[in-house]
Amino acid sequence: MNFGKNVFAQIMQFIPRREFNDIVAKYRGNYRVRNLTCHDQLLVMAWLNMLIRIVCAI
Repeated sequence: MNFGKNVFAQIMQFIPRREFNDIVAKYRGNYRVRNLTCHDQLLVMAWLNMLIRIVCAI
């Protein structure tokens, strides 16, 4: 049984959340956002990129 973090969580640790939020605030990336924030979109895009690479490798 695995008690550690999954691979996706380990990869996401390399992106400093505070610096990402600072850049989003600087360029007003979340201006008028209702549901999907910039960080959420980053997570979705990274997850799909990883998933596509796994599926194409099979």
